[in-house]
Amino acid sequence: MKIKLFIIILLSTVYSNVYSAENSPENSPEINVNNSTESSSESSHKSSHKNSANTAIDNKMKEAPKHAVGFNAGWVIGNGLIYRQYQGRNIYQATFAGLIDKDKNEEYVDVSASYAYYLNKFNFNTTIGIKAVVGAEAIYDKSDGISDHRVNLGAGIGMDIGNVQKEGVVISFDLFYAAGFEEPTGTSIQTLSLKSALGLMYNF
Repeated sequence: MKIKLFIIILLSTVYSNVYSAENSPENSPEINVNNSTESSSESSHKSSHKNSANTAIDNKMKEAPKHAVGFNAGWVIGNGLIYRQYQGRNIYQATFAGLIDKDKNEEYVDVSASYAYYLNKFNFNTTIGIKAVVGAEAIYDKSDGISDHRVNLGAGIGMDIGNVQKEGVVISFDLFYAAGFEEPTGTSIQTLSLKSALGLMYNF
C-alpha cells in the first residue's frame, strides 16, 4: 500500500513539473508575437516617417505662391510677358508678345503655352527647384510684306532659382530639345536642336 502511494505521489510530482515547464514565460509563444509586433511597428514607423517627409514637401508646395508674372526670352517657353499659375508641384505657363508697326509694314506675334513639374528642391544660400518642362510656341512674323510662320515644340529640364516657395523674385532657366517647323515661303523647314529659355518673374 505504501509503495502504491509513493508511486502515485512521484507521478504527480513529475506531471506537475512538466506542465509548469511547458507553460513557463520562457516557452510562451507570446514572445514571438511581441517580437513580430515590435518589428512590424519599426517598419511601419520608418514607412510613416518617409511618407511624412514627402507630405511635408507637398504641403510646402501647397503653401507656396499661386501666381507669378514677369518676362521670358527663348524657345518653346516663348518671348514676352509670362504668366504662371502654381498648383502644388504643377506649373502652368502662358507667354505672349505682340508688335505692329504699320509704317514699316511689320507685324510680330509670339504665343506660347507650357507645363512644368517640380521634381525636387534644394536649399543652399537660396532655393533651387528642379523641374521637367514641355511646351509649344507659335510665331507669326511679317516684314516687308513677307510673312513667316513658325511652330516650336520642345521638352526638357529646367530650374527655378530664388523665392521658389514664397513671395519674391524667381529666375527661371530651361534647356530643351526642340523641334522647329518653319514656313517662310511655303516650303517647310524642320530643325531639331538643343535650345534654351530664360525668365525673370515675381511670385505672389
